[in-house]
Amino acid sequence: MDWWIWLGIVAAVVGILSAIDHWLRPIFRPFFLHLFKRDRKPPESASSIDKSPLPPKPINGEKSLISLHIPMPNADFKRMEVTVTVEYLDGLPEAELPIREIFEQARTLQHSGEYLQAAGLFQKCLILARFPEQKIALYNEIGNCYLFLFQYNQARANYNKAIKLANKVNDQEGLGTALLNCGVVHMKQNRLDEALTYFEHALKISRENNDKMREVRALNNLGTIYKNKGELDKALHSYEIALEITKDIGDKEVEGCSLVNIGSIYYRKLFDDTSEQKEELEKPIEYYEQALNIFREIGNREYEAHVLAVKGLIHFVKGENLKALDCYNSALIINRKIRHKGEESWVLDSIALLYMLDEEMEKTREYLEQSAKIGTELMGEEFKSRHLIFMALYYRMIGDDKKASEYFKQTLKKPRT
Repeated sequence: MDWWIWLGIVAAVVGILSAIDHWLRPIFRPFFLHLFKRDRKPPESASSIDKSPLPPKPINGEKSLISLHIPMPNADFKRMEVTVTVEYLDGLPEAELPIREIFEQARTLQHSGEYLQAAGLFQKCLILARFPEQKIALYNEIGNCYLFLFQYNQARANYNKAIKLANKVNDQEGLGTALLNCGVVHMKQNRLDEALTYFEHALKISRENNDKMREVRALNNLGTIYKNKGELDKALHSYEIALEITKDIGDKEVEGCSLVNIGSIYYRKLFDDTSEQKEELEKPIEYYEQALNIFREIGNREYEAHVLAVKGLIHFVKGENLKALDCYNSALIINRKIRHKGEESWVLDSIALLYMLDEEMEKTREYLEQSAKIGTELMGEEFKSRHLIFMALYYRMIGDDKKASEYFKQTLKKPRT
């Protein structure tokens, strides 16, 4: 069998795997449906797009047309999309100065994407912790670091320690946090029914204790489960209840996250619908714009960059490549300023894809190389495998089949897990 057929199969599998990953499904599955089921408006200043399964080989020096089996760049929407309780809401309970200083250093590293270093400092805090509530908070934080490193077994082990200790000392806040986070681990492993059980338990506890913040997070996470199951009306209902509560309690950050979640539902509804009302793409953008204004108002640059990246994707789907590039570049500037390497790598991949579609191959290579350097540091083999496919397609498009074959063969040696 021709090895380019294998490349198409591998790339398609990557797309499917991406669609079932939690943090990719809400955004990229509709995108693929859009490409395969709908007529797409020609991108601004871009060449026409071949809709055959594989890219045609260049003839007489002509440029090849891009295949629609290009795997989408990975996304890091774990905080924005899920609005998981990624931090102990009140910081470290009753912490004295020495442990609090280490704790705040760890939080700073955590917010910068330096999760392994942050976990190490949280472990130091754990040794110094005097009260059970402090240990519960720290188990949750350590679990979060491993969650963001995709080390799910270690994340779940720490959350289970928090659950066990919280039940023992009747720490309802710590228990609610750990239940939410443990549910997220199951969700990321596509164990939706197990995740649903954890979130429903967390919702019950939060309502019994009139804990509005954890109630909001439980509702948002339940909404995400329903969305991943394809039950969009249930998801929208959960998100809308969460939004109303956040408005009542005045938490602007979580309000912005809820707006993003609602916008993602309308985005999904658009592509699950068989109608051709492309103007409906403006509806999710309206919610993202509201969220963007909130994050700018409260100075949350990390979430601002998230929303800009999502807006860029929607402009890309609409064929508005110049607007997409503007959003991506704005997100890139912010992520570099706050040293959020994971987000920076995703945006670089997104920009590379834009240039690849526009057949500007020098710029494509430039951004792929920048992304590879960052992504390899943070995501290991998972990122490498995806990047290798991008590089294989890049060399295929410029007519260098030898190098394309080399990159492709590496994808067979290092499959995604």
